[in-house]
Amino acid sequence: MLAQSSPVTTDVDFDRQGRQIGTITLPLPGLAEPVITPIAVFSNGPGQTVLLTGAVHGDEYDGPVTLSNLVRSLDLNAIEGRLIIVPFLNQLALQAAQRVSPLDRLDLNRSFPGDPNGTPSQVLAHWVATRLVPLADVVIDSHTGGTMTSWIPLVMMHPVPDPTQYDRMLGLIRAMRPPLGIVLNETDKPGMFDTFVEQQGKVFVCCEWGGGTMTRPTLDVAGVCLRNGLRYLGMLGGEAENPVWPAFPQPRLMQAPDLEWAVAAPRGGIYEPIVELGADVEEGQTLGYVHPIDDLTLPPAPIAAPVSGTLFFRPASARVEAGRRLAMIARDL
Repeated sequence: MLAQSSPVTTDVDFDRQGRQIGTITLPLPGLAEPVITPIAVFSNGPGQTVLLTGAVHGDEYDGPVTLSNLVRSLDLNAIEGRLIIVPFLNQLALQAAQRVSPLDRLDLNRSFPGDPNGTPSQVLAHWVATRLVPLADVVIDSHTGGTMTSWIPLVMMHPVPDPTQYDRMLGLIRAMRPPLGIVLNETDKPGMFDTFVEQQGKVFVCCEWGGGTMTRPTLDVAGVCLRNGLRYLGMLGGEAENPVWPAFPQPRLMQAPDLEWAVAAPRGGIYEPIVELGADVEEGQTLGYVHPIDDLTLPPAPIAAPVSGTLFFRPASARVEAGRRLAMIARDL
């Protein structure tokens, strides 16, 4: 896509060799003071460019902490090429501790390719799309379930049609050694950071490091997997590590290619799960119940597994609305 003029600026020089710690400035004329976001760039000779991002959603914390630790610990001499790290990409949402920007209520991860003349989220998405993505060969985006969902720590990719691109993405997931690697068909791909990068023919993997509460086990898994990815991409020395996740003692590669492998709430209420994440289930098995909150004469609605496989996703909050996705099932790839 052609780069249009953006009001966003940065004080780092992406063509300069060495280690740079700088800032990205997102102006907010007429709304508030400009938003200042840290950025790190490590350049050491020829090679590919890898972009690591975190806090695309502002209520997801394992990624930002892990990426911040990486910035402080990386050895420039071990890097072959260029590494760009933006741990706190959606600074407005992060400061508000919520998924979306409080100024425009837009989801940054549904705002690509953005608009340089739009709202703050659209302006930021446009700058990422026209300034960072063209530089990158590989993008690794760190998420968690935030306040909305709970996941087994995983690294996922979309089933892209290009076989070479598909193999490169799957190879990166294998090298990262997450407890769960998954090829996932998502319903709302338009506007996603993932989809935009994939459309450029580049490698994109999305990490979901657990739920909204940062824990020592999820942080440890995030650190191991991101370091493994950087080793595979020539950005870090040392031997590959194995993450510790008791439910998955060995990394598993799975798929959820059909939207019928997910189940939604038939009505609003309180969801009572009875099957833990990571459990193997049979088609038709009861996963939980939705309890109505407005009628004591109605029994709880049972939620059945749509297919046999492994439960890898459920809502983080027990309070659910009709249509809310309650479970997703995966099978070995």
